[in-house]
Amino acid sequence: MIQRSLRLGIPLVLIVSLLLLPGISRGQMDSGEEMFYGFNVNASLGGALPTTDEYGNSFYFRIGAGYEVTPYFSLDLGVGRFATAIDHEMETPPANTIADGEMKVIPLTLNLQLRYPVPNLFGTIYGLAGAGYYFVDYSWSGGSKDYFNDVEAVYGLAVQSVSDSFGFQLGGGFDYPLSANVFLNVEGQYVLLSPEAKGAWRDLITGEPYRFDKELDLNTWIFTVGAKYLF
Repeated sequence: MIQRSLRLGIPLVLIVSLLLLPGISRGQMDSGEEMFYGFNVNASLGGALPTTDEYGNSFYFRIGAGYEVTPYFSLDLGVGRFATAIDHEMETPPANTIADGEMKVIPLTLNLQLRYPVPNLFGTIYGLAGAGYYFVDYSWSGGSKDYFNDVEAVYGLAVQSVSDSFGFQLGGGFDYPLSANVFLNVEGQYVLLSPEAKGAWRDLITGEPYRFDKELDLNTWIFTVGAKYLF
């Protein structure tokens, strides 16, 4: 029940917080300095690079919407996706953590940007900080999938799961104006993420039962290139 409430409540709070912001005002550029206000939509592509060795690098994409409160302050709501492969390089699944497989992660995030127009660079640099709710879909694969299918055939259900989790983002980026309304964007983020993993199963050879409950280190670097359209 709590998990279901979190899934429904957190996205609603983030969306409502953005919709309650002030109305739109027109964008403008003034003497090479980024002086714009109002809503924007944005999209970006890039890569997600987990800092723990057994998690693989992944393609990342994101779409979002934001509000430029002033030239120096912005709020941004976005949803993204990356899928990291898990490979422990073991013939049998490890007994104290999740087995080989894949985690598909969908972050719903709200970021605060502190922005600084730099006329000499014809754009704006910014730092960001934010929080989000990260939906995680884990499934085992390859040799681990075959192993646990055999375990279930002999002993019954083998359970391994990874929970959804709160996370935090820190980073920065640069917006380069292609016109008064269109901007090229480059950005880097460091994501602090520790979803909880649980497992219960028996060793196929010895029959020894295993149980674990631990937090995973899924801290991840995310680098993207994208575009923004200001209304």
